[in-house]
Amino acid sequence: MEDRNVRDVLEELDPSMLCADGYDEAIVGYSHVAGSWRVVYDMGAMTQILMKNSDCNTEEAIEYLSYNCWDSGVGEKTPIYIELINQEELGEWK
Repeated sequence: MEDRNVRDVLEELDPSMLCADGYDEAIVGYSHVAGSWRVVYDMGAMTQILMKNSDCNTEEAIEYLSYNCWDSGVGEKTPIYIELINQEELGEWK
């Protein structure tokens, strides 16, 4: 069996899906929204990847990603960025 990466899977589903370069490890899935497939990213994982690769702090990483990824729409194929909820946080919401 040949090794496939996440981009291979996405390419087979829809080769026109847009991906954020350098953040493949933050991909948690894909979604079908309003007739098009979109890549879904974990915002926390993206923040950690940027901090590791650019030696910046959390605030700087969030500011950069907010401006360059999360808040920048690039049409109907714009990726979806989500914040995961951990089980410990659920208790705080009750």
